Amino acid sequence: DCIDYYDRAEIYYAWYKRTGNAKYLDRANQVAVNYRDNYVIANNYGVAHHWAMCDGLALHYLMTGDAKSRDALGGVGLNFAWQVTNDPSQYFTVPTDFRINAYAIKCMLDAHLAKVPTNVANSIGWPPVTSWADVLRMALNKILALRDADGQWRGAKCSDGTRTSHPFTNGLLYDALMRYYTLFEADARILLRHLPDDPR
Repeated sequence: DCIDYYDRAEIYYAWYKRTGNAKYLDRANQVAVNYRDNYVIANNYGVAHHWAMCDGLALHYLMTGDAKSRDALGGVGLNFAWQVTNDPSQYFTVPTDFRINAYAIKCMLDAHLAKVPTNVANSIGWPPVTSWADVLRMALNKILALRDADGQWRGAKCSDGTRTSHPFTNGLLYDALMRYYTLFEADARILLRHLPDDPR
């Protein structure tokens, strides 16, 4: 029941791309469909934010053209868009768990890149968004506002109540911000340190 945690489907797609071995493609497709049908759709797209493994869903849709994976990706994306626009859990106004912010960026970016419609039906009632691009920009503004004055994101709370950096969740956020910069918009507020031999 936990095989897709941290997006095992995406990992299998990467293994298939690297090796050409069809067994990895078969595993990727099986894991993506299992996650989609038995978790995402079974919960009407209302997945736990830290269980939003959208890269595998996006890759399954792009590899197979399966509209159910496209719609599942869109449904989870609208869940995150609602979090960004309404912030009922305060993930975008209070520094808490930055992996949630990371998954929001990744999921909505996947939906944008895969050209997923913004009006996927869901009985929970999440409203459609004007465009994935609009809500991505709104999410970035809110995430950057959570950064401390010294440039650090401190979301983890110690036992004494002080806030500190959590390297793992911050790493997920940095990955998401790099994707935003390289795959969507090169926002100057996202500072990327390039290697000396990088022509950029």
